[in-house]
Amino acid sequence: MSADVIARGLAARAWTERPRVPIALAVLGQSNERGQVSPAEAIGGVASRTAWPNAFASQRNPAIRYPVGPAGALTGGYHFRLYDDLFDAGYDPQIVNASIGSMSMLRDAAGQILDIAAWRSQGVRQQRVADVPGDRGYAGDYGVAAGKLFVCTTGRRAYAFHQGTFLPGDTGVNQNLDFIREIGSHATAATAPDFSGASVGGTVSDGSAVWTCVSASTSYLGFGYGPGACTETRAGFDPFGILRRCHEEMGRVRTARERIVILCNGQSDTGLTSGQYQGAINSIASFLANRGYTVHLGLSVYNPSGNNVAGYDTLAAALASSYAFLTGGGGFSPTQIRLGPNLYQLMGSTGDMAAGGAHFAKDGGQDNIHLNARGAVAAGGHLAAAVTAWLRPIQR
Repeated sequence: MSADVIARGLAARAWTERPRVPIALAVLGQSNERGQVSPAEAIGGVASRTAWPNAFASQRNPAIRYPVGPAGALTGGYHFRLYDDLFDAGYDPQIVNASIGSMSMLRDAAGQILDIAAWRSQGVRQQRVADVPGDRGYAGDYGVAAGKLFVCTTGRRAYAFHQGTFLPGDTGVNQNLDFIREIGSHATAATAPDFSGASVGGTVSDGSAVWTCVSASTSYLGFGYGPGACTETRAGFDPFGILRRCHEEMGRVRTARERIVILCNGQSDTGLTSGQYQGAINSIASFLANRGYTVHLGLSVYNPSGNNVAGYDTLAAALASSYAFLTGGGGFSPTQIRLGPNLYQLMGSTGDMAAGGAHFAKDGGQDNIHLNARGAVAAGGHLAAAVTAWLRPIQR
């Protein structure tokens, strides 16, 4: 063996074994972000675990494999490409998988104060305590009506995470862990009842739901309430505990020099107005930035099954407006709040990202919603690039 070959080998080994800069990174999104690539997936007759192994495990550290916690679903995703690219850049990334399937940034993450009079013939979720292992309960849907504040006390039972146990009133074991699940069919009436006579502690029946008055005005415990995204100081914020769980898991990484959270959802919110989405993002990003995180305002991949380009364009514009607000009047600096990665814009909505395109095609179970292994690996590369673009270079 030549001296040159030996020297190159020693240099490569030194690069690998030198101490790395520890960072903590969480991704908060929906099922594509949680990871939805089946270990049994095949594309064109070739097993994805063979063709795209880095959709299921790191190629730098074999101990990093699916599932990435705290999410428990036994599926692959883009965390491993994200890990490997950050590793190659000189970092020791500790990744927190805080994503929840079908999660809305407004309804599920921030929490939504409802305009009850306008919330007609729609499902509502009741306030409840935790009732299965791994569950944190639900704060209840809060809403305003007749100048008063109410909370739903009889409604659907909503869950975001549990340990694969039977859910009360559900059928069988729900194995799709870390997924927004509603049990029951409670809904408001087609016509709003009279809320004006309700006093604090009193109830109003509304279709198959029941509301309990918590304040005789739209002010409660010193804060005003109106329809839209809930903020940290108001009842109903973070109704499932999704954000608090993310914060707690990130806190376990004691050695991190940087703490980063990437907000990266979209599909469940394409029906929102720009103002509604901005409100949710402003609320969530403020909660995280106030706790010392660098927050990326990202967007998930296009969903060709929904074919809602206009909806994604609305969300992309809303993120830009949120960035301008948060780094302006919102009181945060551009080092605390960063815009992107926008996977919808980076990966597109045609070609590989069209229905049946190379990022969705699979031999079984293709739904044109969830990325295949190839698509997940590509998405992970975009996330890593967005983070390494501003992390300080590592001198080696």
